[in-house]
Parts: sequence; structure tokens; C-alpha cells
Amino acid sequence: MLVGICLALLLTEGVLQVVAAFTGAKPSDLPSWFGVKRRMLCLGDSNTFGLYVDASQTYPKVFETLWNAEPGNGPLEVSSLGFPGLNSSQLARDFRRLLWAFRPDTVTVMIGANDPWTIPQPVPVVGYVNRLAMMLWERSWLYRLAYLTRHAFDTQRLEVIMTTSGGAEPTSGTARYGAYEFELGSTALPEGRVPTWRPAAELRRNLTTMAMHAKQFGANLILITYPADDGLYQFANRVLQEAAKTNDTRLIELTSTLKRSCPEENCSDLFVNHHPNVAGHRRMAEILLQEMKRQRSR
Repeated sequence: MLVGICLALLLTEGVLQVVAAFTGAKPSDLPSWFGVKRRMLCLGDSNTFGLYVDASQTYPKVFETLWNAEPGNGPLEVSSLGFPGLNSSQLARDFRRLLWAFRPDTVTVMIGANDPWTIPQPVPVVGYVNRLAMMLWERSWLYRLAYLTRHAFDTQRLEVIMTTSGGAEPTSGTARYGAYEFELGSTALPEGRVPTWRPAAELRRNLTTMAMHAKQFGANLILITYPADDGLYQFANRVLQEAAKTNDTRLIELTSTLKRSCPEENCSDLFVNHHPNVAGHRRMAEILLQEMKRQRSR
């Protein structure tokens, strides 16, 4: 019976591959055919987490509300996994697993400002089993159909458990999504010590790794510059801009847009430390909405 089932599946896959060869269809077209809700995953540090504001007021959640409220937009589910102090090596380390866990159509990344003062983490090499799974995801119709069937009945939600060390800002945490678990938080460089790594090169390499995984997975990767452009933000923005060009990745410039409404140091969209406030998060969501609509119309 087991052999018969396997043969039937192989035969079905073969028929679908032959039909696809004549029609030019790809397995990645399946979600739009089945009307499955699209997914977006927003990754970053405290600027995505929403330091000092309620989770419902952060730009990922505001964007989700704005997008779904407009007629003609397909339904979109936005998950946010920003966390204070996160650096690019932590995202690069978990990026492939994040793609497998959330199965996003679009991923936004705003990262890098913490790289000069937090210790980088090793990024694992992709093994043969994972390469095989990625190949099936890219090419197999039945593999995608199985996922879409599971996704249609999927009720799992992102759960983040945070810990603090005497302050209001979380210092570490654990994110759980279904069977997947991700450790959050970073290790700061001891005071008085200088980095033994090159932060710009580290950030550039990690962004390239994320771009590679996103392309293999078929997810639309969007890099986003920080809303402020001074100090460590300026450093990160410069590398984000360079990485977008090098990897042919879409870039959304929050900085240049917000600068026009922030004369000198007086900005109603940012706190004193240049994290976005409630108005800033809404403005960021509006910019993201405009750019996503512009991309869709191309």
C-alpha cells in the first residue's frame, strides 16, 4: 500500500510537471490561484519592536490595518519579530528557519545599528537536507499543495516571551511559532572594549546571506533604512543602501522621506533618542504602504 501511494504521488507530480511545462506555470503561482492569505514578516531591532509604544501602534501592525482596509488589496497577514538590541548576525543565523516557519511572501529587514556594539553570532552553513527541502519547495507542485492545505487550516500564532533586567526595555526573550523556537536578545561588547570585527563588513555579509536565502525561497526581500540618519543609524543606512544595490534588492528609504518633515533636530515623528513615536510608526507604515502599492502596479 505504501509503495502504491508513493507511485501515485510520483505519477501525479509528473503529470503536473508536464502540464506546467506547456503552460509556463510555476509552483510559486499556487497561492494566488487558491486565494490563500498573503504573509509578510517584518524583522529588525527596537525600531521594529516599537520601543516606548504599544504593539498595536508599531509600523508592521499599522501597515497591516491600512493594507487590508483598502479595496482591491488581497488579504495580508503581517507578523513582526523585531527585538531591542538585535544585530544582523542573529537575523542571518535564524533567517532560513524564519522563512521555513512563517512561509512569508514578503520579508522586510531594518537592521544594523546594533552591529558595532553587540557581539556577532556564527551563521551556520546550509546542509544537504535543507538544500533538498529547498529544492522541493522551489520545484515540486505536490510539496507546495501540501503546504497550502496545511496553511488553510493553520491557527498557530507568534508568541514572544520577554525578560527584563531591572528596566522597561526587554533584554532577552524567546519567540515561538508552531514547532519553531527562536532565541532573542544580544550580548553587548564589554565597556571600554573595541570591536575585534569589522561591523560594516559583517553587516554587508549578513545582508547578502539573507538576500540569498530569500531568493532561494522565493520571498520578496525588502531592505528598509532607519527613520533617523545620525550616528549608528547613519552607519547602518549606508550599508543597507549599498547591500540593496549589490544584491539587487528592493530598498525603501524611510530616512529621506522623514527628513523632509523633520527640520534640523525638531521632529514630531521621533523620540529624543530618534526611535519612532506613535506618529512616526504611522508615518513609516504609510510610506511602506505607498511603496508596496507602487511595486504591485509595476
